[in-house]
Amino acid sequence: MRRTCLTAAVLLLSATTAQAKLEIQNIKAVHGMYGPERKNLECLPGDQVFFRFQVNGIKVDAAGKIDASITVNLADAKGKELLDRKSPLQGVLALGGSSLLSNASVDFGDTVPPGEYTLTITVKDNHSKQTASFSRKLTCRPAEFAIVAPRLSYDAEGRVPAPPGGLVGQALHFYFKLIGFDKTQGKIDSEMNMEVLDAKGKPTMPNPIKASVTTEDANTIKNTTSLTFRGNLSLNRAGEFTLRVTVTDKVAKRTTKFEVPLKVSAP
Repeated sequence: MRRTCLTAAVLLLSATTAQAKLEIQNIKAVHGMYGPERKNLECLPGDQVFFRFQVNGIKVDAAGKIDASITVNLADAKGKELLDRKSPLQGVLALGGSSLLSNASVDFGDTVPPGEYTLTITVKDNHSKQTASFSRKLTCRPAEFAIVAPRLSYDAEGRVPAPPGGLVGQALHFYFKLIGFDKTQGKIDSEMNMEVLDAKGKPTMPNPIKASVTTEDANTIKNTTSLTFRGNLSLNRAGEFTLRVTVTDKVAKRTTKFEVPLKVSAP
């Protein structure tokens, strides 16, 4: 298995009332920091599993700063440790209180063996010396034709995570990887169609926006395990919408899709 990656982030604007005991609450498996909830804990090669959660009861010093860490541990079905990585969790609770929103993630390599894995996330408060943790079982399936690791952001580089929607006038960028496409015919030919549906399910654009990845270079085909697709849309009016992304493998003549509900509000 390729080495997994850890992401831990602190949202300094989420503060609530003080709690004496360090606790992790409101745990959700999601597609990205602010993305939609993940439907299940099954994953595929090249996938990324995010957990968003609230840390309550964290201590602050005289300057309002926290000093904590997040550890992500991943073990296979036999209990063999595959990842044990610690990341600092520091900053100022600008709105006071003793809680914050955080997240952690694990990336699965392109050659991850199918099977069951246990992911454990632990938060340690260095001020109070308390710890809190939770574990989840993840099931990795063999590679298949699918969209994995979909992400939403406010910037083209994907550095500023975005919720599914935003304010009128903003631009919303999306990114995902495609795996399991046919490489047996000496070429790669996959096409993405992006469309937005209104609250009644009707398309908002005359035609879908298209993008394709094609190549017949033998060396490229041999070494390519995933295709990356990116796109963006302008949030030009308020309402409830659905972003639908459909990808077709023209070689194998099959399709897969991913949908995200969008809520656009007036500023």
